[in-house]
Amino acid sequence: MVLENKSIILPRDVISLLEKLEQAGYEAYVVGGAVRDSILGRTVSDYDITTSATPEETMRVFKSYKIVPTGLQHGTVTVMTGDEGREITTFRTDGDYSDGRHPDSVVFVKSLKEDLARRDFTINALACDKSGNVIDYYGGLEDLKNKIIKCVGTPTHRFQEDSLRILRALRFSAQLGFKIEKKTSEAMLELKETLDRVSRERVRVEINKMMGCADSTNLSFLLKEYRDIMTVIIPELIPCMQPIKEISYHDSEIYEHLCNVVKNIEMQDYILRIAAYFHDIGKPSTFAYDEEKKKITFYNHDIKGAEIAYNILRRLKYSKEEIEEIILLIRYHNDPTRVNTKWVKRKLTKFNGDEQRLRKLFVLKLADVRDHKFFKTWQYSKFNQLNDILDQILNEDQCFTLKKLAVNGYDMMQIGLEGEQIGKALNFLLKAVIDEQIENDHNKLIDFIKKKKF
Repeated sequence: MVLENKSIILPRDVISLLEKLEQAGYEAYVVGGAVRDSILGRTVSDYDITTSATPEETMRVFKSYKIVPTGLQHGTVTVMTGDEGREITTFRTDGDYSDGRHPDSVVFVKSLKEDLARRDFTINALACDKSGNVIDYYGGLEDLKNKIIKCVGTPTHRFQEDSLRILRALRFSAQLGFKIEKKTSEAMLELKETLDRVSRERVRVEINKMMGCADSTNLSFLLKEYRDIMTVIIPELIPCMQPIKEISYHDSEIYEHLCNVVKNIEMQDYILRIAAYFHDIGKPSTFAYDEEKKKITFYNHDIKGAEIAYNILRRLKYSKEEIEEIILLIRYHNDPTRVNTKWVKRKLTKFNGDEQRLRKLFVLKLADVRDHKFFKTWQYSKFNQLNDILDQILNEDQCFTLKKLAVNGYDMMQIGLEGEQIGKALNFLLKAVIDEQIENDHNKLIDFIKKKKF
């Protein structure tokens, strides 16, 4: 055991909980991610406590507190301290994982060392007492120092217990910028097929955390290095790994291009990076050779890619809003870019006036062209100009949606239109305003539409 004073400063309510357990005759420590992140100087979101007290004993110690007994079968009691809920779990070892996801049973033990032995990675098998002293039985401090992700004990056993740990290793590597230790990496690849047993919701959570990491370069490396793991959960990526090369744009396979575009997304936004990862996923199924133009083509790959991505996202249980945003970005990533007000307004209309989503499209398009063979640095200015044009449109409250049009359905009824004619007329007028054929003026729009037939 290594005992070091890392001067970890715990919240006062956490210290109070530890002290109450100790005063009642039990051992108690903060454990896991809170210790790891405190040592690394990262923001700590949750402080989990482990103790030698059984759940019943814990509830007796905190009988004057509000208690939420949400995980008693696993030895966990949630104690409320004000608005904060602190999980307190009894020292335990896990039984067999017959489904590769959950322990069939848990056994309460009196040893912190035994409890830490069941944890996934050494950097998560650290404990901390109320004074900030770190307890390390399995080399976690050394691995933090050397920036290594390594399993506690035998890697194959850890991943056989819970296959999600394979993705957790990738996620921690992405978030922390740590390398994955050789034996741990080998076991991940060996047992990759067991990821089929993991619920899609748990997979989605890990993907989002990985895609939302700070270092896009390291993320891109991991997506390439562990492509065989990614294709277990997203088999639709496999065709992108075939040796189809776009001679006119890229010297690499499509999958490598996808990862390069992810690398070019420096914005820490998981939605945007997922869109980048899938943006050309429709190319293999639209591959063709144009005899007349003597070149490889991928006509409508953006439309097909949006369809494929939609099915992936539905399978992984993404929300309706998340799916909508990702699909929009994929669908319009390949539209020819025009640096003018008309083009930006048209896109605003397609994006239902959502300026933030449109700005993400600019980021995605730039990230995409940056991986083209013939990319020139002056193209950066083009996308800066698009943002400037968008700013001007918004600042001047220019018209780009039906809500901003100077006429409405009632006005169309007043000139004798009805039913479907009304919608067609309003959309016709909106397009005319966006295309600068006419001003967004009530009287001018009425006179203009009267000359048309619907």
